[in-house]
Amino acid sequence: MSDFSKVSLLIIAGGKSSRMHEDKRLIEIGKNGLLERILIKATKENFAEIFLCVEDFVLDVEILAMKYDVNMVFDKIHNAGPMSGLYEGLSNISTEWALAVSCDMPFFEFETVAPLMKELSEVKVVMYEHQPLAAFYHKSMAEEFSRSIANGQRKLQLTINQLPHKIIKNVKNEEFFNVNTKADLKLARGRAANESRRVPVVSIIAPESGTGKTTFITSILPRLIESGLKVGVIKSTHHE
Repeated sequence: MSDFSKVSLLIIAGGKSSRMHEDKRLIEIGKNGLLERILIKATKENFAEIFLCVEDFVLDVEILAMKYDVNMVFDKIHNAGPMSGLYEGLSNISTEWALAVSCDMPFFEFETVAPLMKELSEVKVVMYEHQPLAAFYHKSMAEEFSRSIANGQRKLQLTINQLPHKIIKNVKNEEFFNVNTKADLKLARGRAANESRRVPVVSIIAPESGTGKTTFITSILPRLIESGLKVGVIKSTHHE
């Protein structure tokens, strides 16, 4: 376990879910809801404090906050995206630095971002490439986000680029997988199901014949076998 004792955690969980047409924070993936998955992992770490940053009051979300004994902060500025949650969270922390993590990454592991703590000097933001919602923010960034929101600037990366920051390349992109659409949800549930299976299952499907499913399977099999896996294939077909 990494030492996060001098860092606060901000779980960014606004709650709009416009593309899902339901509150995705509460959608079950595996044995728990999306938000609860990150809360379970977070409370196993030794963060100085944990804040759940949401836009509005939702009873089921508050129940989760109480269950895991985390603080809740609400957006005073609405329709400003994650920047508003970051502003509220950073305005409330007692530490110099905070790790901000989006609640919609079901396979995120805190150990992945631990190496970034070595870079927390002479900058205001430290992040992996393309991952502003799995990044470390200095407390003073609250003022910067407040200024951006007041000026009508809502793009998180644009504000970051205008200030001292460090971006580090990272290859573990699978841990930053976001659930934003129904298709993402299907993929996440399939992967979550494999977590509890003795033998993981991968389904290759398509809406019609002749799209290259078998060709794809035969091309990927050698790679799986070379990696040391034992692989079996079952093909469902309409032929007798």
